[in-house]
Amino acid sequence: MRKIAIVTPESSGGVKYMVEKLVKGLRREGFLVERLPLRGNVFMQTINDLINASLLRGYDAIIYTGSIPRVSSLIARSRAKALLFVFGFVLHEISAR
Repeated sequence: MRKIAIVTPESSGGVKYMVEKLVKGLRREGFLVERLPLRGNVFMQTINDLINASLLRGYDAIIYTGSIPRVSSLIARSRAKALLFVFGFVLHEISAR
């Protein structure tokens, strides 16, 4: 079974809705999907992203959501295919709780 990681800022609204639908659709197609939420403001999200970088090596594909490019996409360096899905508003991601 193919493993897919979805790296996403923890937010509400459009990004959250889109991620929920994406996870549901991929699971219906038979993929093992895990959400890796990035919590807090942009600084804390970057720290969480760096921590997740080593975990991402175990996935066949990685989907990044949100509007801010993630550092782990450069560090993870695995056989995984990476996809950046830009969706949301930068101000909402920067000012997250």
